[in-house]
Amino acid sequence: MKFKWVYLFLAFFLPIGLTFFLQFFGKSEFNIPVYYEKGIGADTLASECHYQYRAPYVIPDSVANKLAKGVTTAMLITIDSGSLAKKNFDRVKEELTAGEFTFVLVNQANSNSLLSCVLFLKGDWTTVLVDDHMRIRGYYNPAKREDADRLIAEMKILLKDY
Repeated sequence: MKFKWVYLFLAFFLPIGLTFFLQFFGKSEFNIPVYYEKGIGADTLASECHYQYRAPYVIPDSVANKLAKGVTTAMLITIDSGSLAKKNFDRVKEELTAGEFTFVLVNQANSNSLLSCVLFLKGDWTTVLVDDHMRIRGYYNPAKREDADRLIAEMKILLKDY
């Protein structure tokens, strides 16, 4: 019976003590990958791409200026103007503070080389997240709610860290 108090102490106070310890001395870190840090692989490039790519890959200033007129914030570049994507982009804009990122809608018909040779969009990816250092940080299909949720979470992490 005398060990009953020891067990009670361990069962009750140990979790509380660990919680406070981790709260004050622990550090939560989230990381969003940087795409193409080691360069562009042949599997990434479309056959019509004949540019020189340096490692780590960043979007060229000329393209960034063309897309967003000298903006220095994170960019969300998309070719998707469908109704589901618009609905999810409205959610993104509601979740984030205005001015923290720039939203760019690109006309797909006029920019195929930009999309395949600079942003490397393919498959069902229609949206690219680019940080303020012009590095690609994510690809998304905003017509899918899961991708839109992931986009919101990753943008919050990106905008908080940088």
